[in-house]
Amino acid sequence: MQASTAGLSAEDERRMMAVLQELQIQDSMRLYNELVYLCFNNCVDSFRSSKLEAKEEACVTKCAQKFLKLAARAGQRFAEQQQQFLGGGSDGGAGGSSSSSSSDGSALSR
Repeated sequence: MQASTAGLSAEDERRMMAVLQELQIQDSMRLYNELVYLCFNNCVDSFRSSKLEAKEEACVTKCAQKFLKLAARAGQRFAEQQQQFLGGGSDGGAGGSSSSSSSDGSALSR
């Protein structure tokens, strides 16, 4: 995503880029924290050992992969819709309904 900075001074452009970078860091941290929360709650059943059991480890791996694929697809759909909105919708969309996830992580259950 490249914002137009044509009318901004060099200092304003620098500030805007710093704000955008901070927002990207915050979003990355939010995504990571959500992944850890959902996968831990869905996969870890036992606290008998300091290490994950094999089934828990497999579940966490599968959960993380699903979560990251879902996040990537949601970002892709957002970019497509934003492009349509900004570009006048020349491609007519993806031809299907957009998928969404609920904030409770139900799409990531075992």
